[in-house]
Amino acid sequence: DGSAMAISEQEGDGWKIKTKRLDADSFAELTASKGQIENISFHPNGSSVFYSGSVEGTLQIFRADHAGTAPVQISNGTTDQSVQDVSPDGSKIAFSSDRSGKPMIFCIWARSAGVSAFSG
Repeated sequence: DGSAMAISEQEGDGWKIKTKRLDADSFAELTASKGQIENISFHPNGSSVFYSGSVEGTLQIFRADHAGTAPVQISNGTTDQSVQDVSPDGSKIAFSSDRSGKPMIFCIWARSAGVSAFSG
């Protein structure tokens, strides 16, 4: 809803996602990871963020809820899966990958792992 922002920040040998309401004075840590974090997108209602995080050297898609629960890995590919955007209703995530041998845009359900190709 545009009332908050999120950043990824490297600290020591890990990365953190921090969020901040635009009317607040400081950031709050949402989640931490030993691997790189990039491409953060908010769920439209602000309840969670989706991001690409490194798992054994490959970027995968994760969901982190503001409720303080552990991040949930949504994708499980052998190539990088890079979050691009979240659908207006928050049910799907558009991401880029070369999982089919060439760069393409795919769609994955925000709460499970069903994937569809958008570009071919």
